[in-house]
Amino acid sequence: MKGRVELIELPVAEGSSLAGLSLAEMYNRFQIRLLVCAVEHGEEVCIPDGEYRMRAGDRLHIAASHKDLEAFFKANGKRKDKIKKVIICGAGRVGYYLALQLSTLGMQIKIIEQNRQRCEELCELLPKATIINGDATDHDLLVEEGIDEADAFVALTGMDEENIILSLFAKSQNVDKIVTKVNEDRRARMVEDFGIDSIVSVKTATADAIMSYVRARKNSQGSANVETMYQLVDDKVEALEFIVKAETNYTGIPLKNLSLKPNNLIACIARKRQIILPSGDDCIQVGDNVIIITMEKQIEDIKDILM
Repeated sequence: MKGRVELIELPVAEGSSLAGLSLAEMYNRFQIRLLVCAVEHGEEVCIPDGEYRMRAGDRLHIAASHKDLEAFFKANGKRKDKIKKVIICGAGRVGYYLALQLSTLGMQIKIIEQNRQRCEELCELLPKATIINGDATDHDLLVEEGIDEADAFVALTGMDEENIILSLFAKSQNVDKIVTKVNEDRRARMVEDFGIDSIVSVKTATADAIMSYVRARKNSQGSANVETMYQLVDDKVEALEFIVKAETNYTGIPLKNLSLKPNNLIACIARKRQIILPSGDDCIQVGDNVIIITMEKQIEDIKDILM
């Protein structure tokens, strides 16, 4: 939905104020517009209702606007200083576009890249960033470039093993936010076990984009088209964004009067400039963008989640 809604993952730690609360109790306590779309606990995955009671060890997948997420974190005592200093290891296309976006936000960017010619190119392309020609796996270089003062560290080299090692070193230096590019699924799970939560897979992102296109083409004559698709929780859950193109049997009807199949959730409705985290009294209308959270793999239209 063009960045108007964010889907984030939040672990429930031991001693968290959320542990023991039902989702309904959490919504009532904080009075913030957000929705828990999926819960992961070990190997268990579910799409919860309001009666679900959170436990330490849960990983909550939450949908909300950026503003409401900030309010939620502040109310939860998790507000942190804004990220100012970022170190990026690896200067491929992903590293370049990330640095470009972060620079426009006023962050101080350092890029460490081994290829000298690429460094010279980046000096021209990213005048606001500091470009270091060197080997990111050289721990002395990272220390010299101030990794212990960095607010965020991003490992984007072409090798999973290097990215994992770099991220573990950044963790040992108490860097607060670490993002690791890992394409091999087994390695991604291993990285999670090491306590590094933000993992990016270019392969998965590409597969999601291709699947979104395939489903949109397959259902081009339906009442709602798949616009975007994301795989969550080791591909066990999908977040699908539909554009409602025509009147159908579920438009104009309060959601409380629609019977959804188990493990399906209407998470969000975007209507013109308005973002709706729907209640039972809301309706889907023609022209809406609708996000569906599902554990089924053959959803091609919103009607597929209705009983």
